[in-house]
Amino acid sequence: MIVTEEMDVSDDEPIRPAPIATALASPRIHMFCEAGSGVAKTADILHSSHLELGSAEIHAGGFSAAIAAYERKPSPDLLIVETHSSPQQVFSALETLAPLCQEHSRLIIIGQINDVNFYRALLRCDVSDYLVAPLAPGQLASSIRSVLNPVGEPATSNMIAVIGAKGGCGASTICHNLGWTLAETQQTDTVITDCNPPFGTLGLNFNQDAGHGLAGALAAGEKLDAAMMETLLARCSDHLSLLIADGLLTDSSHISPASATHIAMLLRQTARIALFDIPCAWNGGARTLIEQADDCIVVAEPDLVNLRNARNLFAAIRADRDDGRSPLLVLNKAGMPRRPEISAKDFADALDVLPSVVVDFDARLFGMAANNGLMVEEVSPRSPAAKSMQRLAGKLACQRLPKPTNLSGRNPVKALIDSINRQFAAK
Repeated sequence: MIVTEEMDVSDDEPIRPAPIATALASPRIHMFCEAGSGVAKTADILHSSHLELGSAEIHAGGFSAAIAAYERKPSPDLLIVETHSSPQQVFSALETLAPLCQEHSRLIIIGQINDVNFYRALLRCDVSDYLVAPLAPGQLASSIRSVLNPVGEPATSNMIAVIGAKGGCGASTICHNLGWTLAETQQTDTVITDCNPPFGTLGLNFNQDAGHGLAGALAAGEKLDAAMMETLLARCSDHLSLLIADGLLTDSSHISPASATHIAMLLRQTARIALFDIPCAWNGGARTLIEQADDCIVVAEPDLVNLRNARNLFAAIRADRDDGRSPLLVLNKAGMPRRPEISAKDFADALDVLPSVVVDFDARLFGMAANNGLMVEEVSPRSPAAKSMQRLAGKLACQRLPKPTNLSGRNPVKALIDSINRQFAAK
């Protein structure tokens, strides 16, 4: 965790430095909040943002504090200013702030004015983003991520959470096979984490010893860093690593939200894709990982209990995620002999989402793979199950493409002031 030096902006001490994750290497991020705006809540948003490990400072004072700070200190890579001011007051503050900003600095403004013309004017002048308070969960994190990612470059890593709608539906098997396919067929550095300390099957499915693995990561707490994490991973191949649960009934039988956040950020530094095999539970650690994931996969069998649980999961996940994007659905163990099933169409209609893949029931293939510590594609590369994993991996790979952003490299504050001055001159 990197924490930047606190700035001497006034007699008031900074509220607290808040570690965040960013897609760039250790950018400096400063945020100035208006009084009474719930700065502690904003700090929590930065704590939970799912980007790469970096640092941020949160200060009270809005535009006035930012102006006082940068009269004596260089401006950061990203400046976030919250304001309750009118448009005229915002323009006046920006005119004072502009000469103090370095050329590389970018600006996000959080304001109270919900006016599309004001928003468009700011964006036309290369202000990086304008957000209207109150912010939705994760909205600020999403804005930071898009502003700091350069045009045309993919995010440095991706996080995928896999959870089952019911115990025994095969979510772990799907997660492990998906991770293997991404690593070996997509040639992508991938790490899979078993998030079920007492009952996890990751080591068994890959025929790997647990070592210290997840237990060591949880025991290290805040001392855990990237170098230590490397020693805890089991290397499975050139592109695949595992963070294995020991499968012992110890006191450390759950993952706290803080531990989940810390481990996730470190693993996103370690590999291009980080998969988390989450047990069927709705506790703090599981929910934190799902909220932070770029993509979430819900695995369900085609029966009534799975449908009910999947509906609840989809509703909760859609509400918690900053973009409201739906999880992916994988229907598993379809076509089991002598079992009445809910059709894929009825399942899709109930959840308002089409299954990404439907994996047919094949007890012989999956049983043989599990007993030999292999993945289904290693046992039978042309089987329908292997092709389902390839389709799912391909779908996720396509979704990894970054959204275009409008970063010109110009100083957004100076560009805004120049545009305003031209408008007044024209009048």
